[in-house]
Amino acid sequence: MTRDLNLLRRILLAVDGSDGPFNAAAICPDVDRPLLLYHVAQLHEAGYLETSNNSTTRETRITINGLTWKGHEFLDAIRPDARWQQIKERLQIDARAVPVYVVEQYAFQLSVQQAPVEELSTK
Repeated sequence: MTRDLNLLRRILLAVDGSDGPFNAAAICPDVDRPLLLYHVAQLHEAGYLETSNNSTTRETRITINGLTWKGHEFLDAIRPDARWQQIKERLQIDARAVPVYVVEQYAFQLSVQQAPVEELSTK
């Protein structure tokens, strides 16, 4: 399966906007279930999501408990649509495979650059 960074961001946004634990398959009902569960598992392995595996021999069931601290930090860096578009264009995310680490580092760099200077100097 190919990793879709747009879907990863969409999942993080959906989890952040939700309350309490919920079935991972319900987070993006319009996305093919195996593809969605693959991306949820990837986000868990990367340390962005807290999940529980309640799978049976007949069905894969993953419960999303919420974002981790790292997940909140990453999402805050990629949340603004304008910044996400800037990241996608600069790193050519839609045209080639880009490691999440590269996206994360670039997003954090942009966050610092775009932060109002007076806010940074008063803290």
